[in-house]
Amino acid sequence: LDTEGIDLLSVLLLYDTRSRISSEAALHHPYFLSLGEAVHILADTASVFSLREVQLQKDPGHRSSVFQPLGKKRIRHLPT
Repeated sequence: LDTEGIDLLSVLLLYDTRSRISSEAALHHPYFLSLGEAVHILADTASVFSLREVQLQKDPGHRSSVFQPLGKKRIRHLPT
């Protein structure tokens, strides 16, 4: 996830419900700006992929993220 995706997750996963973002506000989060305004007027039964602005693309094989990839960790087995 990029920084906007991480920000959205962080406000969606807040334990305190009074501090948590509402579903309506979440739909207007900057993470979803690339979907365009038409996404907000779709019928409940319409697919987001019916919009011209939304197209699937092949994964380039890497993801941009603020998190560093984890290295391989050795698992130590304790004697039984």
